[in-house]
Amino acid sequence: MPSRAGGFWIGKNSRQHSFGSDANGNPPLSQPIIVNGFERVLQISTPGTAANPVALEGRIGTSSVLNFYGAEVNLTRNLLRTCGFTLDVMAGVRYQYLNEGLGIDQSFTILPGGNLQIPFLGVPQPAGTNFVLRDSFNATNRFYGGQVAARVDWAWRCLDVNAVLKVAFGATNHQFVIDGSSTINAINGTTGTVPGATLAQQSNIGHYSSTDFSVVPELTLTVGYQIAPCMRLTAGYTMLYWSHVMRVGNNIDRNLDPGQVPTAAFPVITPGTQPQFPAVRTEFWAQGVNVGMELKY
Repeated sequence: MPSRAGGFWIGKNSRQHSFGSDANGNPPLSQPIIVNGFERVLQISTPGTAANPVALEGRIGTSSVLNFYGAEVNLTRNLLRTCGFTLDVMAGVRYQYLNEGLGIDQSFTILPGGNLQIPFLGVPQPAGTNFVLRDSFNATNRFYGGQVAARVDWAWRCLDVNAVLKVAFGATNHQFVIDGSSTINAINGTTGTVPGATLAQQSNIGHYSSTDFSVVPELTLTVGYQIAPCMRLTAGYTMLYWSHVMRVGNNIDRNLDPGQVPTAAFPVITPGTQPQFPAVRTEFWAQGVNVGMELKY
């Protein structure tokens, strides 16, 4: 039986976004959180008001990355071959890799109107003090499994159609890493860093590992048309599904014990119970289209 190897790689996709205020704290920026079941915010920048005298100059930036690829090796056997029609069956092994990361970076400085209004570990800080906060979430999924497949080819005159259905069964290993830190840059030039920022705190910071059974079906349809003896045009569609995948967005807990936040005006809680690591599994879908031209000499 002949063997066939294949794979795919969609490329490493990254995105960065940043928002910041002017020197007076305009426009106001804040990060939404949940405290005791109610929506609250942590200020990043604000000019200060009579009701809320805290004045901050700040910025927030996010960076995300996604990397997805896979490889497979199959043995192929022909079951049926007639005029214009071919049916092949395949069996082999499959590997897939999915990595997602999200970083949230904040930097804010106390303005004169916010003097002694923002603490660090419960100690109020003077105007001019700068804080740098970073939350980091990273999820890696690796699938290892066996695969069965069927391939159908049909041709009529200048038209040909190819369909491939694959189904893989195996294990998906999850590695999830949460990290966070808060750094103070004091007006006297000293600095200090402690664990925890906002969404990453001592209650959920860590490295989490688990394994689940997963199913990975994939369907590919390709249509070709011979427009000349040496030229063929093709168009295709591919859809892939992956069960029991751990993704970053589903595993960020916005529920906070605000006393865990080093820069929040609450008594420091060590350790707190929120945020937690939800360990949510979900589904992953990928699909794409392709067009091509084949030349033969």
